[in-house]
Amino acid sequence: MKVIIACKMTDTLIEESCDYIGVDKGALFLAEKGIAMRVAIGDFDSVKEEDLSLIQQYSDEVIRLNPIKDDTDGQSAIEKAVSLGYDQIEIIGGLGGRVDHELINLRLAMKYPGKVVLKDERNLIKAYPVGNHEVSKGEYPYFSFFTDSSAVLTLIGFAYPLDRRTITYEDLYTVSNELKGETGIFINEKNPVLLIRSRDEKKDS
Repeated sequence: MKVIIACKMTDTLIEESCDYIGVDKGALFLAEKGIAMRVAIGDFDSVKEEDLSLIQQYSDEVIRLNPIKDDTDGQSAIEKAVSLGYDQIEIIGGLGGRVDHELINLRLAMKYPGKVVLKDERNLIKAYPVGNHEVSKGEYPYFSFFTDSSAVLTLIGFAYPLDRRTITYEDLYTVSNELKGETGIFINEKNPVLLIRSRDEKKDS
């Protein structure tokens, strides 16, 4: 089951036939678009009371968090999605804002490898567990691999291949790799690996 957690959104990232969890102003965005939500969650300290009424109309459940808390609204939304049994969790609006929140979201992706995806117009980020993983070029042609501890990585079909190379959190050379063809394989033998896929900013024609 897939759910999109909307911290903030643009019209181009709306998908049909998908469950939604709205986070604070992301919930208001969805409500204003008439999109039903499984859950709306946040402290809603930046949302007017009349806007909160609109959010309640479009959400099966509204969870109003105490603004004095240890977790971010996005973190609470991810943990709620996990508790509801979603195995595909896509976060929209979790990048490009406050750096501290962005870092938390990246760490949450590492905490839930294979489940949590961060996406915006230029980036697609996901942690992968130990195993063999096939990737295609798609819309995000640049591949960067990171670990928060250590990993043993093999890259096949990439412009810069690796053969059972041990990488640590200090290594930075695994950035901006590309596929030689349409598909490639990476083999991860130890600990989750964070794959940041990206593309250059589109120029106005």
